[in-house]
Amino acid sequence: MKIKGASRKDWYRVDKSYTKLAKTTFEGIDYYVAGTYFEKINQRKVIKVEDRDVCILDNGYIWITIIPIGKNYAITMNFDDKGNILQWYFDITLENYLDERGMPHYKDLYIDVTYDISGKIETLDEDELKDALDIQDITQEEYDFAIREADYIKSILPDSRDVLLKVANRWIKLFIKYFINNKNDEDINFRDNRGNLINKKNQLKKYIKPGLRVKIVLKKDQKTGILTEGIVNTILTNSNMHHRGIKVMLEDGSVGRVQEITD
Repeated sequence: MKIKGASRKDWYRVDKSYTKLAKTTFEGIDYYVAGTYFEKINQRKVIKVEDRDVCILDNGYIWITIIPIGKNYAITMNFDDKGNILQWYFDITLENYLDERGMPHYKDLYIDVTYDISGKIETLDEDELKDALDIQDITQEEYDFAIREADYIKSILPDSRDVLLKVANRWIKLFIKYFINNKNDEDINFRDNRGNLINKKNQLKKYIKPGLRVKIVLKKDQKTGILTEGIVNTILTNSNMHHRGIKVMLEDGSVGRVQEITD
């Protein structure tokens, strides 16, 4: 089964792109939103809308993916270089979850549903779903579940257009305001729609160095929010970022995630 995430940096069509991650909560569900700006691509992607070809990937285009934790779909919205919505793309998923780094991922169930600007609804990759069943990559139960989820999404799309347009408009405005207009600024803070800061310096490994004075949260203090101050001795996080803060060991041996840089 394919595991997918929010980043598209390794996509063969893309030479240079920028991605920012935001999180918001609605009715008790955490939604992770990843916006990718494609600065330079080497191969355009074109879909058929009614009787014409529509490009959904080119230089300056933006894709925004929403991954709701605990649900069984992920939505990718494709925008052109002027911020116009072109298509909604629904991945049917077996599970949406956070990995050990706290990054959103999903187990892709192969079958997809698209909803383009003309209102056309289409099911894609049913053959891949059937192939996965034939080689026992998925079970019959998972196959049936994927078909049901795709059919359900198709059934609600005609009445969901206004809501989808509002969501697309909200996130493209936020993405352009907090990222596209400042994409060369290393200190850019992308905010979610509740105003929460994403990608602060404590979340980026490049800003955390041995000898730096910081405040960390110890594992035993995560519920209380009590912070411990000290000097960084060792950086323990392997990845370049972590949304809960870079994990370090202080000179006194304390281990926790950086919440504040006090130097």
